[in-house]
Amino acid sequence: MFSLEGLTKKPAVVDEGKLLWMNKQHFRRKLSEPAELQQMANQLQRQLLCSELRSKPDDPTMRIGYLKKALLLLKERISLVPLIPKEASYFWENPTIQEDALLLVDNAAQVLDAVRCSLGNCDFSIASINSTLKTLAGNLNVPYPKVMMLCRIAVTGSEVSPNIAEIMELLGRTVTVQRLERAYTLVRQQETN
Repeated sequence: MFSLEGLTKKPAVVDEGKLLWMNKQHFRRKLSEPAELQQMANQLQRQLLCSELRSKPDDPTMRIGYLKKALLLLKERISLVPLIPKEASYFWENPTIQEDALLLVDNAAQVLDAVRCSLGNCDFSIASINSTLKTLAGNLNVPYPKVMMLCRIAVTGSEVSPNIAEIMELLGRTVTVQRLERAYTLVRQQETN
Protein backbone atom coordinates (compact mmCIF):
# COMPACT_ATOMS: atom_id res chain seq x y z
CA MET A 1 0.00 0.00 0.00
CA PHE A 2 1.26 3.50 -0.82
CA SER A 3 2.14 5.89 1.97
CA LEU A 4 3.91 9.25 2.17
CA GLU A 5 6.19 7.94 4.91
CA GLY A 6 7.92 5.67 2.35
CA LEU A 7 9.01 8.62 0.19
CA THR A 8 12.44 10.22 0.52
CA LYS A 9 13.37 13.86 0.00
CA LYS A 10 16.16 12.98 -2.46
CA PRO A 11 15.52 13.80 -6.13
CA ALA A 12 14.88 10.99 -8.58
CA VAL A 13 17.87 9.67 -10.53
CA VAL A 14 17.34 9.39 -14.25
CA ASP A 15 19.71 7.14 -16.14
CA GLU A 16 19.56 8.42 -19.72
CA GLY A 17 21.53 5.42 -21.03
CA LYS A 18 19.01 3.04 -19.49
CA LEU A 19 16.11 5.03 -20.95
CA LEU A 20 17.67 4.89 -24.44
CA TRP A 21 18.25 1.15 -24.07
CA MET A 22 14.63 0.64 -23.03
CA ASN A 23 13.42 2.74 -25.94
CA LYS A 24 15.60 0.71 -28.32
CA GLN A 25 14.01 -2.50 -27.03
CA HIS A 26 10.56 -0.98 -27.53
CA PHE A 27 11.54 0.22 -31.02
CA ARG A 28 12.70 -3.28 -31.99
CA ARG A 29 9.49 -4.89 -30.73
CA LYS A 30 7.33 -2.36 -32.56
CA LEU A 31 9.10 -3.05 -35.83
CA SER A 32 8.21 -6.74 -35.63
CA GLU A 33 4.49 -5.88 -35.80
CA PRO A 34 3.29 -5.03 -39.37
CA ALA A 35 0.78 -2.40 -38.19
CA GLU A 36 3.39 -0.73 -35.98
CA LEU A 37 5.97 -0.81 -38.80
CA GLN A 38 3.43 0.89 -41.08
CA GLN A 39 2.74 3.54 -38.44
CA MET A 40 6.45 4.20 -37.89
CA ALA A 41 7.07 4.44 -41.64
CA ASN A 42 4.26 7.01 -41.89
CA GLN A 43 5.78 8.95 -38.96
CA LEU A 44 9.22 8.85 -40.57
CA GLN A 45 7.79 10.04 -43.88
CA ARG A 46 6.15 13.06 -42.21
CA GLN A 47 9.36 13.77 -40.33
CA LEU A 48 11.50 13.63 -43.48
CA LEU A 49 9.14 15.97 -45.31
CA CYS A 50 9.62 18.49 -42.50
CA SER A 51 13.35 17.94 -41.98
CA GLU A 52 16.29 19.82 -43.44
CA LEU A 53 16.54 17.01 -45.99
CA ARG A 54 13.34 18.39 -47.48
CA SER A 55 12.58 15.23 -49.40
CA LYS A 56 9.85 15.52 -51.99
CA PRO A 57 6.74 13.34 -51.66
CA ASP A 58 7.30 11.84 -55.15
CA ASP A 59 10.92 10.88 -54.34
CA PRO A 60 11.26 7.05 -54.46
CA THR A 61 13.03 7.15 -51.09
CA MET A 62 9.86 8.57 -49.56
CA ARG A 63 7.72 5.60 -50.52
CA ILE A 64 6.40 3.66 -47.55
CA GLY A 65 7.92 0.39 -48.80
CA TYR A 66 11.40 1.97 -48.93
CA LEU A 67 10.95 3.56 -45.50
CA LYS A 68 9.85 0.24 -43.99
CA LYS A 69 12.99 -1.46 -45.34
CA ALA A 70 15.18 1.36 -44.01
CA LEU A 71 13.54 1.08 -40.59
CA LEU A 72 14.12 -2.67 -40.50
CA LEU A 73 17.80 -2.18 -41.38
CA LEU A 74 18.13 0.38 -38.59
CA LYS A 75 16.27 -1.53 -35.90
CA GLU A 76 19.44 -2.65 -34.10
CA ARG A 77 21.02 0.81 -34.16
CA ILE A 78 18.36 3.44 -33.56
CA SER A 79 16.64 4.10 -30.27
CA LEU A 80 14.66 7.22 -31.18
CA VAL A 81 12.74 7.74 -34.43
CA PRO A 82 13.45 11.51 -34.50
CA LEU A 83 17.18 10.70 -34.78
CA ILE A 84 16.81 8.68 -37.99
CA PRO A 85 17.02 11.53 -40.53
CA LYS A 86 20.24 12.78 -38.92
CA GLU A 87 21.93 9.48 -38.05
CA ALA A 88 20.98 7.61 -41.21
CA SER A 89 20.75 10.45 -43.73
CA TYR A 90 22.61 8.28 -46.27
CA PHE A 91 19.27 6.66 -47.09
CA TRP A 92 18.03 10.00 -48.47
CA GLU A 93 21.08 12.01 -49.54
CA ASN A 94 24.69 11.61 -50.58
CA PRO A 95 26.82 11.31 -47.47
CA THR A 96 29.77 13.44 -46.53
CA ILE A 97 32.74 11.16 -47.01
CA GLN A 98 35.64 11.32 -44.60
CA GLU A 99 38.45 11.19 -47.13
CA ASP A 100 41.02 10.13 -44.54
CA ALA A 101 38.96 7.03 -43.76
CA LEU A 102 39.09 5.95 -47.41
CA LEU A 103 42.88 5.98 -47.30
CA LEU A 104 43.00 3.46 -44.43
CA VAL A 105 43.06 0.71 -47.06
CA ASP A 106 46.10 0.30 -49.29
CA ASN A 107 45.30 0.73 -52.98
CA ALA A 108 41.91 2.24 -52.11
CA ALA A 109 41.48 3.73 -55.59
CA GLN A 110 42.15 0.38 -57.27
CA VAL A 111 39.73 -1.40 -54.92
CA LEU A 112 36.97 1.22 -55.33
CA ASP A 113 37.37 1.17 -59.12
CA ALA A 114 37.11 -2.62 -59.20
CA VAL A 115 34.11 -2.60 -56.84
CA ARG A 116 32.15 -0.07 -58.86
CA CYS A 117 32.84 -1.94 -62.11
CA SER A 118 31.95 -5.31 -60.58
CA LEU A 119 28.76 -4.08 -58.91
CA GLY A 120 27.74 -2.32 -62.10
CA ASN A 121 27.56 -5.73 -63.78
CA CYS A 122 26.17 -8.05 -61.10
CA ASP A 123 22.63 -9.06 -60.23
CA PHE A 124 21.93 -6.53 -57.49
CA SER A 125 20.71 -8.81 -54.71
CA ILE A 126 22.27 -9.08 -51.25
CA ALA A 127 23.68 -12.54 -52.00
CA SER A 128 25.09 -11.43 -55.34
CA ILE A 129 26.63 -8.27 -53.87
CA ASN A 130 28.31 -10.26 -51.09
CA SER A 131 29.51 -12.95 -53.50
CA THR A 132 30.85 -10.38 -55.97
CA LEU A 133 32.72 -8.49 -53.25
CA LYS A 134 34.20 -11.70 -51.77
CA THR A 135 35.43 -12.80 -55.19
CA LEU A 136 36.81 -9.35 -55.87
CA ALA A 137 38.62 -9.26 -52.52
CA GLY A 138 40.26 -12.59 -53.35
CA ASN A 139 41.24 -11.45 -56.84
CA LEU A 140 42.77 -8.23 -55.50
CA ASN A 141 44.37 -10.00 -52.53
CA VAL A 142 42.69 -7.54 -50.17
CA PRO A 143 40.97 -8.80 -47.00
CA TYR A 144 37.20 -8.97 -47.49
CA PRO A 145 36.50 -6.84 -44.34
CA LYS A 146 38.64 -4.03 -45.79
CA VAL A 147 36.71 -4.12 -49.05
CA MET A 148 33.46 -3.95 -47.09
CA MET A 149 34.77 -1.07 -44.97
CA LEU A 150 35.68 0.91 -48.11
CA CYS A 151 32.21 0.25 -49.51
CA ARG A 152 30.59 1.28 -46.23
CA ILE A 153 32.53 4.57 -46.12
CA ALA A 154 31.82 5.30 -49.79
CA VAL A 155 28.11 4.52 -49.59
CA THR A 156 27.20 5.75 -46.09
CA GLY A 157 30.03 8.15 -45.21
CA SER A 158 30.67 6.22 -42.00
CA GLU A 159 32.75 3.28 -40.79
CA VAL A 160 29.72 2.03 -38.84
CA SER A 161 26.36 1.12 -40.38
CA PRO A 162 23.93 -1.75 -40.80
CA ASN A 163 24.90 -4.50 -43.24
CA ILE A 164 26.38 -2.69 -46.23
CA ALA A 165 25.15 -5.20 -48.83
CA GLU A 166 21.59 -4.70 -47.54
CA ILE A 167 22.01 -0.92 -47.71
CA MET A 168 23.38 -1.17 -51.26
CA GLU A 169 20.45 -3.33 -52.35
CA LEU A 170 17.95 -0.86 -50.86
CA LEU A 171 19.67 2.18 -52.41
CA GLY A 172 19.85 0.40 -55.75
CA ARG A 173 22.58 -0.08 -58.32
CA THR A 174 22.54 3.46 -59.74
CA VAL A 175 22.89 5.29 -56.41
CA THR A 176 25.44 2.79 -55.07
CA VAL A 177 27.66 2.98 -58.16
CA GLN A 178 27.43 6.80 -58.19
CA ARG A 179 28.59 6.94 -54.57
CA LEU A 180 31.42 4.51 -55.26
CA GLU A 181 32.49 6.64 -58.25
CA ARG A 182 32.43 9.75 -56.06
CA ALA A 183 34.64 8.06 -53.45
CA TYR A 184 36.97 6.80 -56.18
CA THR A 185 37.33 10.35 -57.52
CA LEU A 186 38.10 11.68 -54.02
CA VAL A 187 40.81 9.06 -53.47
CA ARG A 188 42.35 9.73 -56.90
CA GLN A 189 42.45 13.46 -56.13
CA GLN A 190 44.16 12.83 -52.81
CA GLU A 191 46.70 10.50 -54.41
CA THR A 192 47.67 13.14 -56.98
CA ASN A 193 48.12 15.86 -54.34
